[in-house]
Amino acid sequence: RDAWCYNYSEAALRWNIQAMIRFYESERQRLQERDVKGRRLTPREITIFVDNDRTKISWSRALNRDLAKNKGLDFGEGQIEYCQYRPFTRNYLYFSRRLNECVYQIPQIFPHQEAENRMICVVSRGATVGFSCLMVEQMPDYENISKGQCFPRWLYAKPKENNGGLFVEDGHLNTDFHGYVRESAIKEEALQIFAEKMGGGGNSITADVLFYYIYGVLHVPSYREKYAANLRKELPRIPFPKDAQEFYFLAEAGRKLGELHVNYEDVSEYPISFEDGGWEPKNGRSPEAWFKVEDRPMRHPGKGRQKDLSRIIYNGQITVQGIPEEAYDYMVNGKSAIAWVMEWQRVKTDKKSRIVNDANRFAIETMQDPAYPLRLLAKVITVSLETVKIVDTLREIEFS
Repeated sequence: RDAWCYNYSEAALRWNIQAMIRFYESERQRLQERDVKGRRLTPREITIFVDNDRTKISWSRALNRDLAKNKGLDFGEGQIEYCQYRPFTRNYLYFSRRLNECVYQIPQIFPHQEAENRMICVVSRGATVGFSCLMVEQMPDYENISKGQCFPRWLYAKPKENNGGLFVEDGHLNTDFHGYVRESAIKEEALQIFAEKMGGGGNSITADVLFYYIYGVLHVPSYREKYAANLRKELPRIPFPKDAQEFYFLAEAGRKLGELHVNYEDVSEYPISFEDGGWEPKNGRSPEAWFKVEDRPMRHPGKGRQKDLSRIIYNGQITVQGIPEEAYDYMVNGKSAIAWVMEWQRVKTDKKSRIVNDANRFAIETMQDPAYPLRLLAKVITVSLETVKIVDTLREIEFS
């Protein structure tokens, strides 16, 4: 149900969900008015009964069951939130247990919009791409990292009265404004084990430092090469460092990588140059028309092996040139970070629902900058180059 529950425009998302709910409710009313002689229809009968017009609704087994039980749908059951839909691509999401088929453990990780967290997302079993990982601080889609398995820094829960458990500090519950308490997802036992392995040099290990150490390890080239077969079929196992110096070196590298990948919109733009067009609109064009991304994705000139990766055709009037070849070395989820921007900063119409998802609307409505897709491209070039530099410093590390 991606086309319905995700959109670059909050207003469009709200309209789409409300339209689907109205149609569901009309079908529920029609079912109630039908003479079923007091017998609940089977799932197959429900499937035959309902209007399957995909421009009006996206049915699923769960929604069919709700209809059979005469359960109403209400927009207030869900909430609209920012999410990380694909690498370096933000969308709005209508988050709802009823209309998202699988919410997994997200309610423990992002229980409300003000909940702060970071997650290390890794490619998991069933993925067809090679191993990669990405740190995020917003709710990720399952395919943000293919078949993503995500490990949070924090877990949230509403405490039970007098539970006397982990959430009680000196007899008082430390809750946030929404009544949730936060505990570290990295347990004290893990910190103790790492401290023991490093002897006296590990006495100051904190959960934050260990979190970033893990992210650093997952980027070590020799680790990915040596355990490539394992990483295709099971979750990563985290090795111990040879000493405290290596531990803190990897933790610092992981911290730098994490800040780059989480705060990619805040980095400085790579100083791109232009074969055509530029930062200033020409020929009396408005900024909205000048920087507008099209329904065709950004692309490289040429075909096949003759494609010129140093140039990107942004739209009909702007062509970027001078992109460093090494920027494409940063691969995440099966393709370069730059390729993700090129693919998703566009106008896309879903074939089944006919819903339009327009990246220009996010640029104008949310970022108040029609040039946002081009600026994002320049920023992700910077992120890619800086990531490659940091990873290069890890090439000497070998785990026994």
